[in-house]
Amino acid sequence: MDCKICSGETNQLLDVQFEHMYFYCKTCHFVFIEDKHYVSFETEKEIYELHENSLDDKGYVTYLENYINEGVSPFIKEGLGLDFGSGPEPALATLLKKRGYEMDIYDRHYANNSDIWEKKYDFITSTEVIEHFHDPMDTLNRMVSILKPGGILSVMTLFLMDDLALFQNWWYRRDPTHIAFYSPITFEKIAEQLNLEIIYHNNKRICVFKKQ
Repeated sequence: MDCKICSGETNQLLDVQFEHMYFYCKTCHFVFIEDKHYVSFETEKEIYELHENSLDDKGYVTYLENYINEGVSPFIKEGLGLDFGSGPEPALATLLKKRGYEMDIYDRHYANNSDIWEKKYDFITSTEVIEHFHDPMDTLNRMVSILKPGGILSVMTLFLMDDLALFQNWWYRRDPTHIAFYSPITFEKIAEQLNLEIIYHNNKRICVFKKQ
């Protein structure tokens, strides 16, 4: 199986707990699950609706505010933004609006707004979303295509650990909708292929790109 990011050669990783097969790219260190283990669109939505990501949850609001403080506001102070993968309640977009940003939202389950593909954005946020992408390069390329030159793409996902021996026990892969896992090296390869510059990452869960 070729890598879905860089088309490089992969090694197989057998998940002995769930008997799923993953593929690990030897070039960009991207890990992705075998396609036949994808859950259905309907099951994916059912799992999302188990999440309690609400503005009524003070802990979740603090989590998003910390993300904005680290992954958005240092790099762009105003403009039109898109929250890509906004979820059933657009909490992040609401918090960004309170800070003076203009915001659109998109979510294939809850806000499937095709108008976004006709606009150009100053920045795009995508929090806890890219680990769900079936075809990450295609989706990321479409996102970058609606970003203005010099625009910011800020993503949040838990980075893949360097020690693959720990992968079997990694809680983040136990969500059946989590099918794609990225390391800093993966993000470097994405930037190279999509004409982006990495302007920040915290080596844990936030990576910020700038469109060249």
